[in-house]
Amino acid sequence: MLEEVLKRRIKIWKLNPPSILLIDGGKGHLNIARKLFEKEKIKILPLALAKENEFLFIQNKFKPIKLKSFPAAFNLLAHLRDEAHRFALKYHKTLRKNLTNKNNLNNISLYE
Repeated sequence: MLEEVLKRRIKIWKLNPPSILLIDGGKGHLNIARKLFEKEKIKILPLALAKENEFLFIQNKFKPIKLKSFPAAFNLLAHLRDEAHRFALKYHKTLRKNLTNKNNLNNISLYE
């Protein structure tokens, strides 16, 4: 799923890609992004934020950074992650609500 999302974003970024991309996930997600960026020849530095143990994985770094050792960085990145989650949940709730409102069963009159 991450690869599909990134492919859609790459189409938008072709002319002006970001310098870095923060991914919510661990080393596996980082590798998916890294391989895709290499394949598409896009120069973006992917960073992956793993919730378990609050590690930050950086491309070409063998060991992740333990963010608890850097409280200011941890607070900023955790806030970014939490805001992304809040935005995604709100979007999906809106989609579900719209889908429910369009249900054909709602258009049936029981008293005709």
